[in-house]
Amino acid sequence: MSIVVKKGILVDESVWLALCLDLNERGEEAYQFLTAATGKVNLYVTATCLQDVWNDLCHVLRHVVTVEGGVVDDRIEALIASIAWDSVAFVRDAATVITAGPVEAERAEMLKDLQADYREALLVATAEACRASCIVTFEDSLRDCLPVKCLKPLDAVRAFGL
Repeated sequence: MSIVVKKGILVDESVWLALCLDLNERGEEAYQFLTAATGKVNLYVTATCLQDVWNDLCHVLRHVVTVEGGVVDDRIEALIASIAWDSVAFVRDAATVITAGPVEAERAEMLKDLQADYREALLVATAEACRASCIVTFEDSLRDCLPVKCLKPLDAVRAFGL
């Protein structure tokens, strides 16, 4: 009896935010990747990524309201929170949430010569721990210098034959 194990891909915050905010071509690329990958590979997201998605969405939406001449009152704040909660729920439903612990924190410190940014080093250490085949990201700083393969969303679609 043979067991088929799906490949695992850790999806970075930049991809989830592009999808949630529909950032032009990045939003479209994120959508194409997630549509192609869902059900064919195991998608992972870090718990800290969910927190970052929440915070960044709230920040961007507040900014949009004020730039458009609006006021972030209690009603708008409640709407922004509702959108952020719905987005986090979407990400959580689309991917398996994984956490980083002391082992990943220690590994991240060992990566400091390859990646000066602790958050990104921790992401790589977490990808290694869950045995992800790669990290899908729009962040150039991640794609250029780490021991885990990092790909843009459409490059991952091609690389994995999705």
